Amino acid sequence: MQALTGQGHMSVLPGPCLFFSVLVLFLALPDRCSRHHPDHLPQTMPAQRSPLARPALFALTPCLAAALLSACGGGSSDYSLSGTVSGLSSSGLVLATGSQTVSVASGATSFTFPSGVGSYAVTVKSQPTVQTCAVTSGASGTASANVSNVVVSCRAYLAYVTHGSSDTINGFSVSSSTGTLTALSSSGSAATAYPPTNIVMSSDGSKAYVSFQDSPVIASYSVASSGALTLLSNTAAVSETRGMTLSVDGKYLYSTNYTDKSLGQFSVGSSGVLSTLYPTSVTAGSTPVSVVATADGKYVYAANSGDSTLTGYSVGSGGNLSALSTASYSLSSASAPRGLATANSQYLYTTLAGSAKLLAYSIDSSTGKLSALSPASVSTGTTPYALALRSDGRCAYVVNRSDNTVSQYIISSGVPTALATATVATGSSPVAIALSPDDRFAYVANSGASTVSVYSVGTSCDLSLVTNVASGGSAPTGIVVR
Repeated sequence: MQALTGQGHMSVLPGPCLFFSVLVLFLALPDRCSRHHPDHLPQTMPAQRSPLARPALFALTPCLAAALLSACGGGSSDYSLSGTVSGLSSSGLVLATGSQTVSVASGATSFTFPSGVGSYAVTVKSQPTVQTCAVTSGASGTASANVSNVVVSCRAYLAYVTHGSSDTINGFSVSSSTGTLTALSSSGSAATAYPPTNIVMSSDGSKAYVSFQDSPVIASYSVASSGALTLLSNTAAVSETRGMTLSVDGKYLYSTNYTDKSLGQFSVGSSGVLSTLYPTSVTAGSTPVSVVATADGKYVYAANSGDSTLTGYSVGSGGNLSALSTASYSLSSASAPRGLATANSQYLYTTLAGSAKLLAYSIDSSTGKLSALSPASVSTGTTPYALALRSDGRCAYVVNRSDNTVSQYIISSGVPTALATATVATGSSPVAIALSPDDRFAYVANSGASTVSVYSVGTSCDLSLVTNVASGGSAPTGIVVR
């Protein structure tokens, strides 16, 4: 027999507890039997005994049994939950299971949750500075004994660039001090059968997803702590894809079906492989190019370049999208919305490639309805393509493809205002931008120069060029840092 100890794990029930538990039940049993089966009583049972002894003991049996079971540890299904950590060299890592959390110190090699568990699902709630950690083994289950096989692996940031002319994905390590990129070995790169258009990664950096021009598939990759990419699967999409976004919990992926006027919707399996939801797509506008999900998991929005509209959707319990009551927002003719980003589930921003504007909206938390802020727009450079926000929503950056610049803004109450130095230079034809997860560095992929411009991010949102590095292929189309 086992019992729960004060440390939240099971131990063998001590002999005295077992003996007295059985004794209490045994002593009470004859009186219960005598009421219903008197012929079964032993004839040699002593006659002189207090008439209250057996009934009283019988009446107290449930209480005594409960007390003994409690004292001896019976009746509980809780077990301790612990595991190992590798590679952690910075502070800030917080792990969670249910409502429980545990903070893991820099340099730690193990962790234990403060209370016992039955079923469990360990996730990374907060990432450490300058590193990305993932639960790589033993993440979930139902405990039948103490659990100690959860494995958390941490690594420095990695960056990946997709290339439309060389049909490659190229990986880089990221310097924690300067943000500089260093090309990984060949295992950190991958050749693709078609021109890749975009890349996104799971929040723990363990999976990557790549979309393609001229091919209706989305490729899923596992990402090793070394940066090595391994193809997991190619999942059919409705049409070729331009934009993708993952839900914050990593359970769903949404894509823009570029030639189908629709969004694709997928569930993400525990291995990282995608499965199409039903229906496989929902209606969007013409030529959807980008899609974004709010951090609270409630809404998804798409930018449709062909008919200059935005479309909005609510997210169901199974990840399925449904058009909002106000489903579509018409923008000025030929404005060609391109980039999309949300801040704190409160604001939505989009770039207008055809009219050199950055639009700002508030998001109604109850309905998902968009309302233009005042002022509704600010100027950008020529042909604003991609857009990135600092994680706290305080800074915004827009890459301007035709004038080779990044516009930089500070945001207050959702409204962006250009900095005194409104733009900084990039390489030729910038098309994509990403911030490091700790917001210390920004990275711009330059399609014309086949380079990546690296910037440090100042406290007032100002960018300072660190260096330009070769992107590893020809004509970059997307970049991600995780």
